[in-house]
Amino acid sequence: MKFIFTVHKNILLVLLLLFSVGSGLMAQTSGFITGVVKDSETGFPVKNVNITVYKSSKGTISAVNGTFKISVSNFPALLQFSHISYYKKTITVGEANAGSITVFLTHRSVNLKETEILGEKYKVFKGVEKEIVDYDFIDTNLIILVRNMKTLQRELIMANDKLDTICKMKVHNIKHPKSIFKDCMGNCHLITNDSAYQIYYDGKSIQLIYAAALDKFRKLLGNCIFETPEYLVFEYNSNRGVDLMYAAHNPIEITKPSKNGNWNQQFYGVDKINHKKMIIDEFNEREKRQMAFEYSKFIFYNQKDTTRYFGDILRFNEMAFFKQAFQAMKYLNDTIYYFNHLKSCINLYSDSLTFIDAIHINYNLKDNWKQTIITDRIKNRAYTLFNFGTKLLLSQINLKTGTTMPVTTIDKLFPDKIKVNNGFLYFLYIDATNEFGKRELYQSQISN
Repeated sequence: MKFIFTVHKNILLVLLLLFSVGSGLMAQTSGFITGVVKDSETGFPVKNVNITVYKSSKGTISAVNGTFKISVSNFPALLQFSHISYYKKTITVGEANAGSITVFLTHRSVNLKETEILGEKYKVFKGVEKEIVDYDFIDTNLIILVRNMKTLQRELIMANDKLDTICKMKVHNIKHPKSIFKDCMGNCHLITNDSAYQIYYDGKSIQLIYAAALDKFRKLLGNCIFETPEYLVFEYNSNRGVDLMYAAHNPIEITKPSKNGNWNQQFYGVDKINHKKMIIDEFNEREKRQMAFEYSKFIFYNQKDTTRYFGDILRFNEMAFFKQAFQAMKYLNDTIYYFNHLKSCINLYSDSLTFIDAIHINYNLKDNWKQTIITDRIKNRAYTLFNFGTKLLLSQINLKTGTTMPVTTIDKLFPDKIKVNNGFLYFLYIDATNEFGKRELYQSQISN
């Protein structure tokens, strides 16, 4: 019996010890957890992060500087962090470190919430506190250069034609990235103040390769407009610099026409093998420029306008009454289309630069025509624009008959960088109602 009592006594001691430990575990205290939420890449604070206690109704939101404070019933506490632009994160916080914790969140690689649908007409690609600097296309995808309005850092974003983000690349280690340039061979380049970097997309990520000095890059490819299997085709225009149109600012300078050349323009091809130059078309409008000069002298000397310098009068007359003809050459579906607005026709050439046919046009004679040609290289279509009150009318040019047909309107004031790709219209626009007054990328489906 004494042995049995000893055993029971030991069991009782064990039970008391277990009860004591269990009581210690149950005696956890409530309190507060404070900390800050930061971006894992930049280290900058993240605001508007939803913070909740697991399986409870308690929650809070991080402040502008990323800080937060949340009450918990006991420790350790399980906190969940969620944000529209970041992956969710769950952490366990003990009482010892509850006074000051730092939580790093990782950017989502795909963010469908960057797209906003405005009514039924437009979709808008917009990032939180980000401005669209420039964009272009790599096949049916978009390559977009954006700037963070707060940090001023820039990044490249690859998106599909549904405006869903595919991948991103930070470019803050490159000085002054300012635009995207698409060369005549279809490659996109990131342009800075002094360099050009080819943008390469391998199906998973974006890379910048083949850095080149900007002056050398422009000299080689700046005037190249497209390539055919046999030729690289170039355009030379002596009147590219708008600043050259300011000719004379003082009466003593009124001795000759402006310094913007003779309005010479030339389209030519360079054979890829033997490098021989073949001129497709060239012309100048010396007489028209001389007429603008004589008319401006008449106004100035007869004191018809005493408020402006002669150079300003000449520039206005050259732009408004004697403006240079707008010529364009495009390559679509193995055919070269020369939009010869000076002669009101479209000249067709084979990809070996052989003349095929000419099509009469008259859209260029309309007063509301905007001098522009926009092409869709995926759908092999050409478009032009007309002023339509406060709107712009996008019309498709029939490349067989030369007639135009309206397809959609742009009802936003002063749209910028209007382009068409794979049946979608794109343009940049500043919505005065948005928080930062920043440019955003708009997209609209074009009716067939």
